[in-house]
Amino acid sequence: MSLEIKSYCELALWETAFKAGCEVFVLQVGDDHLYIFVGLYLSCSVSVLISLLKCNSVSRLFLAFLELKGKLWKGHLWSRGKFYRSIGQVNGGTIKYYIEKSKHQ
Repeated sequence: MSLEIKSYCELALWETAFKAGCEVFVLQVGDDHLYIFVGLYLSCSVSVLISLLKCNSVSRLFLAFLELKGKLWKGHLWSRGKFYRSIGQVNGGTIKYYIEKSKHQ
């Protein structure tokens, strides 16, 4: 994935989270994965936020980069799956460190 597409994707994700009333602490878009450390308010469910992030980002990316859809398997950018975890057993600093460290691998 090009740097231009990654940057555009990051912007779309930041804006979507902001509009949903969530705070993004760390965000990293990789070639085939995404890490996002986000603070949710009680009125926002994790599943709803993930759906918003996926739908809004893919819509914006496909409009901005018409060639992108043809390069993807079956025209899908995001998989149907998701993984999320609360920070009950670790602190925010640990999560930020993990995400930042993964950029260099």
